[in-house]
Amino acid sequence: MAQSLKEEIQTWSSALEAYDAQDWDKSLDLFSKIADNSKIFTNIGLIYASLGEHDLAIENFNAAVDLDNYLAIAYFQAGVSHFLIGQFEAALQDFDEAFQFMRDNEAINYEQLGLKYQLYTCSILFNQGITYLNLGDFDRGMALLREAAKNKVIPDHDVIDEAIQENGDGYTVFSIPVGVLYRPNEKKVANMGTKDYMGKAKLISATPVSTEEFVAPTRSNTIVRSNTTRRIAFDDDITQASLARSRSATVPTAPQNQAALSRSVSAGNPVVRTSPPSPPPDQPLPAIPAQPLNLTRSKSARIAPVPERPESP
Repeated sequence: MAQSLKEEIQTWSSALEAYDAQDWDKSLDLFSKIADNSKIFTNIGLIYASLGEHDLAIENFNAAVDLDNYLAIAYFQAGVSHFLIGQFEAALQDFDEAFQFMRDNEAINYEQLGLKYQLYTCSILFNQGITYLNLGDFDRGMALLREAAKNKVIPDHDVIDEAIQENGDGYTVFSIPVGVLYRPNEKKVANMGTKDYMGKAKLISATPVSTEEFVAPTRSNTIVRSNTTRRIAFDDDITQASLARSRSATVPTAPQNQAALSRSVSAGNPVVRTSPPSPPPDQPLPAIPAQPLNLTRSKSARIAPVPERPESP
């Protein structure tokens, strides 16, 4: 049954932990469960090579290049294993393939892919030269060593000059150091843990609510919420004027002359009493005049003048 990406990375990490603990069998067993890409096959080949089981190492390097025909590092390591078991012709063929897939690059840095190793063109040239020397082709072997010396990049390549001075006698090939394997991205491994992206619901209340049952407000009742006490506004200490303002927005009009009112009603004219508009609740009410307004007949609304009676003859 195929594993999910998360399970595959977890198995990969477990296999590396076993390898670092030198539990080779467990590491190989875990890697074999996810051996479906060139990186894992290369890792298995490197483990077998470090154990000296080069035939099995070569099988896995070949499996890696079957999945990735351009994987120069797998050709390179297959050539190393062939060289170490004395199969120089096969080693030379592998090194030629590795050189071809360098594609004229001075180096290929595999670190960005998880393998902390840089494959240099001069390393491949050196390995080809040493292989030719072991095949008995001295001239071609030394020519390749001198070509490798021209392309040195790092201090480790100074050994090429030493090999030339010794005509390659007793020198072996460059190889990936023991312990270097493809490793998954550390950030990916860290993100494999369970994450709660939604978070947990949290109740936020500005005013804590008491668990006690609320009582309907009545006169002089008190409602307690947490530490705040609020008194209902029905206490007897409120003045009658304040109650009048809160209960009614109508301002009484000044009394009018009773005689004028009687004449107006007799004439069929309605008496209109005007009041100021009700103010909003949050604004102060207009002050009530201390003295009644002294309205005259001319200021009264729609009051017709009383006609004069004719004098008796």
